[in-house]
Amino acid sequence: MPDMLVKLYELPDDAPLRAKLEDAGFTIRRALVPEKHLIRGWVKEKFNPHWESECDVADSKVPS
Repeated sequence: MPDMLVKLYELPDDAPLRAKLEDAGFTIRRALVPEKHLIRGWVKEKFNPHWESECDVADSKVPS
């Protein structure tokens, strides 16, 4: 089986991409706790309740 590790520390700088997205009116940021229900509701409407549950679990995890 091939090695599935990804060297995330070798990713290129994303500042140019973020600047381009911000110029187009998009901002990438961590969601705030009061926004959790908005995200889950949108996912449930656009996809299905199974994905809403996935978002709930993912939102409860704390990245290291």
